[in-house]
Amino acid sequence: MAKPHPSMALLLDLDERLVDNDLRLEIDRCYSYLGTPVVRTHPAGEGAPENTIRMMVRVGAREYLDSTVEGADALWNDSIEHWLLNQVHAVENQMKIFNRRQREEGRDELFFTWLEVELAGGRLTVRLRLDSSCGIDPADSVWVTRVRAALNEGALGQNVVAVQLPSDASFEQQYVAGMAALAARKVAEGEAARAAEEAAA
Repeated sequence: MAKPHPSMALLLDLDERLVDNDLRLEIDRCYSYLGTPVVRTHPAGEGAPENTIRMMVRVGAREYLDSTVEGADALWNDSIEHWLLNQVHAVENQMKIFNRRQREEGRDELFFTWLEVELAGGRLTVRLRLDSSCGIDPADSVWVTRVRAALNEGALGQNVVAVQLPSDASFEQQYVAGMAALAARKVAEGEAARAAEEAAA
């Protein structure tokens, strides 16, 4: 049997305030080699735009999510897992290339808050938060494997179809801790600068 080759389609779920025909054309031009890009809009919220780019994984009719199906784990471990790492890297790189071109041509950049990996036609979606520059460590794709394993172990509970990493509560804790560390570092730098000035006086 021929080894299955994963592929993907891309869904860009964008704040309606950002989308016009020029942006759609540029997205088609820049993202099409990764997978068929589809642009969908959602109503604007009260705050800053929040956009999502979704990787919809396709492996034909082969089962790869349910570990109880013969060959599913082998397909995941031998093919999909490494492919996902490469594709997350490719998508992240393309987001940055897209924004660099936008800057060079005097157009607004397009920022994403979330990278989603949709498995098995939506039976499971893993939602990963991006940093402020649309960055993500490709190695973080391992979380998709961990969530798949947790699903098969029954650790996610019943009828779970989506997992967000980190959770909103965890992200808030990380943000508060990061801001506190930044403030402490600025205080320490200020004290060091004053001490240096006093020593030089």
